[in-house]
Amino acid sequence: MGYNLKDIWSNSRLHKQDQEREKHPTQKPLVIIDRMIRASSSKNGIVLDRAPKDREPFFIYIIEKRGRKW
Repeated sequence: MGYNLKDIWSNSRLHKQDQEREKHPTQKPLVIIDRMIRASSSKNGIVLDRAPKDREPFFIYIIEKRGRKW
């Protein structure tokens, strides 16, 4: 990434009226998922997604968008 990551990420919640909001009770913003994937894996790497596929399909979307496998 080219810079030191901070301990606190300020965009870690979705407002109940956010367009990105689904019915999942602990849904994370796509920007946080993207940041976690980029910070913890390399391109063409493998990401372990243990969430049920019908519950959090946005993880798969970001994983594939960033060129990772799952």
